[in-house]
Amino acid sequence: MLTRVVVCIITAVILIAAVVLLILDWHYLEYALWHHEHEGTNDEDPCNNFYNYACADWTKQNRLPLGEEVKWSVFTKREKEIQDTILEIMSSPIKTNDTQPLKLAKRFFLDCNNTDEMSARGMAPLVTVLEQLGGWTFFSPQGTGNNLSLTESILRLKGMAGWDKKIGFYKDRGLFYVKVNPKPEGEAILTIYPPSIVMEHIYLKPFSVDDPYVNYRSYIHAVISEIYRNESDTNSSSEDEEFELYDQVDRMVRFEARLANAVRQENFETSHTLTFSIKDFQLYVDNGSVALRRQHRTIDWVQVFKNISPKLRITANHKILVIFPVYFQELGNVLGKTNLKLATIKNFLIWTVVSNVISETTDVMRDIQARFDQNPLIPRELYCSSLVDNDSQGHFFSWIFAVGNEFVQRFLSSADINLVGNLIDTIRESFITIIGELPWLDTFTKTNLEAHLKSTKIEIGYPPWIKNLTMLELFYKGIELREGYHFENYLAFMNFQAETIGLEDSSSIYLQTPMLSVSPRYTASAKTLSIPGGVFGSPYFYPSENLSAENFGAMGTIIGHEMSHAIYSYLKVFAKPEDAPKFPLWSNDSENAAEEKFSCLKTQYRKLAKTINVTLTGSTLQEDVADNVGFAVTYSAFERWEKEQAVGIGSIMISAQKFFLAFAKIWCANYGEHISTWHAPHSRTRIRVTAMVSNSPGFSEVWNCSKTTSANGQCRVFN
Repeated sequence: MLTRVVVCIITAVILIAAVVLLILDWHYLEYALWHHEHEGTNDEDPCNNFYNYACADWTKQNRLPLGEEVKWSVFTKREKEIQDTILEIMSSPIKTNDTQPLKLAKRFFLDCNNTDEMSARGMAPLVTVLEQLGGWTFFSPQGTGNNLSLTESILRLKGMAGWDKKIGFYKDRGLFYVKVNPKPEGEAILTIYPPSIVMEHIYLKPFSVDDPYVNYRSYIHAVISEIYRNESDTNSSSEDEEFELYDQVDRMVRFEARLANAVRQENFETSHTLTFSIKDFQLYVDNGSVALRRQHRTIDWVQVFKNISPKLRITANHKILVIFPVYFQELGNVLGKTNLKLATIKNFLIWTVVSNVISETTDVMRDIQARFDQNPLIPRELYCSSLVDNDSQGHFFSWIFAVGNEFVQRFLSSADINLVGNLIDTIRESFITIIGELPWLDTFTKTNLEAHLKSTKIEIGYPPWIKNLTMLELFYKGIELREGYHFENYLAFMNFQAETIGLEDSSSIYLQTPMLSVSPRYTASAKTLSIPGGVFGSPYFYPSENLSAENFGAMGTIIGHEMSHAIYSYLKVFAKPEDAPKFPLWSNDSENAAEEKFSCLKTQYRKLAKTINVTLTGSTLQEDVADNVGFAVTYSAFERWEKEQAVGIGSIMISAQKFFLAFAKIWCANYGEHISTWHAPHSRTRIRVTAMVSNSPGFSEVWNCSKTTSANGQCRVFN
């Protein structure tokens, strides 16, 4: 017979067990209810097709918009949202409480968007610029510029207001673009580039069957004819004048085509930079051509470089860095041709200016651009508010701080910035921990990678200085806008923009990626991880007081991806020459071990591409590695954080599933059905999601996937 004490003990044990079971049942019930609520009507098995499981609703509700032939994704949709926000800020009425820089940006937008006023002014503003340049031989056979040597013509173009703060617009016009190196690269005090017009026309579109430049030639002829029609007393030219015009345009286009062809044929797989003394560069370009010197068609490079800034005290022995040297060699060859008229070269110099301001003149000229597909006729309001172009600088990029200040006030709190900073620190700590545990990395590599990650500069949201009104006004000091004079305002702003982007201390002004971009970036040359303000929105970022599963899964995996570049970008198989560190981060043995681990990814991604009938024509390996490493490290950071929260099993299951769903939902996309080949640096989003979750043992555990499902790829490159 049991004693009273024993009975009491047994009763207590039973009660405790009942409470434990009740707690467990509650957490599992909580998990089941959450799972049922979020599963909705999607019958897809997450273990066999997690991409469809997460993205089916999004892809049904977000079909390819009209005009989008390739891709419409969560990223591109977010870009459109940011674009719409920028437009709303710039186009809204000027308010008394707007900052002075924002008032300037809004005034600029108003005139930029006032096409009626521009058309009413006609070609007069453009003709004034042509007269300042000495006249264009198409209209001014006796212009003052016709008696100048080639060097003098170049200096007049480049020195419209001197080689100082006011010549920004003309820096990238003519036959070349020169940049002063604030921190000389090696011994090179200057860098010289081909002009943007040549780089843009390497692949002219659309091509005709017989002559790839026929459309371009017709475009130039139409532009010149319209200028002539506006400024001439007669509305038509004689037959002889038309013939002469066609001949001059043809010569100019052939001149440009040969220069563009030289760049196109350069081997892009090898380094396309060389360092010369100016004296040796002169010989390299001239190639010993007597004809050049005799016909006054040589470019006196010492004289040109001296005019950049008297402070530099340029001599023939100074070193310069030459980008695409084959272009300059071909330039010398072309200038040495005896059948090349000096007028043809000068016409091209002027055309490089005219072609960049056509959109700022009349409706007729903008229609000509659209008709010849030289500049797609996007809505004018979108053009005038173009501050960001994908993850690059938009046409009027430097208004980004005036607009960005307003954007930050509305949409970005200090708490948001701190939360992402905490997320970065947590993921970086996870990286360092895992690196220390990897058996295939030697001590040399572990030490270097840890130090490199700790020293990586972090940029979050926006440059802090833009919230300081005094500094913001100082940045835009000197911009003067005249109401109703958009053409002049355009040139003034372009001068300002070229100058500010080229400031020696620009790294303290600009982020490595535009602050309103939606694409975080690791910049190897600057050792900087940038998380721009544009990405602070659904479904990438979930505002909260503390870290969350959703923020680990969405923003966190993006951070992990970019942080992976911070260690893998320096492998010889991936590194760009200009990004190579002074001292190697990886030992040869560790590098060989890393590359060996990549082999399974290559096989896996090729197989996945075949399942969606896509042929890979380029290498996505570097981004695939960053995907998988960043995902694994971020999930590890999430698991450590989750354990510290001291929650029940059911809550852990919910939290982990939230992580995976938040991750997958940032990659939802629709593609054009005709896309059967893929040569982009990143894999298709379906492939990215499928590969990452199938290579994660945590995914199979959380979703209870059997080993026979596709969720068990098990190709791991960071274990």
